[in-house]
Amino acid sequence: MLGLFLLIGALTLGYKVYDVIASKNDHQTFKTLADANTVQRLKDLRLAQEQHKLYENVYAKSFEELLTFIKKPVIPVPYRNGNVMENKFFQSNQS
Repeated sequence: MLGLFLLIGALTLGYKVYDVIASKNDHQTFKTLADANTVQRLKDLRLAQEQHKLYENVYAKSFEELLTFIKKPVIPVPYRNGNVMENKFFQSNQS
């Protein structure tokens, strides 16, 4: 009878050890994902600030200003008419 109680106790303690190790692995996985998500958000903020500086010539002073800039319907995109081959062709014929 005593052996049965010791076996149940040993199995219970074994399960508890397994549960602690598994929960640490789950926590580590969650922490890794959260850190990666945070890093990506910071990169997105940096990109938004760089774009704001490019078009407004100053960095945004606050998150509200940056959000307003991001939510603008249109961001101007440089447009060039023609291509390199046409320009070379015209230059060689003009000489």
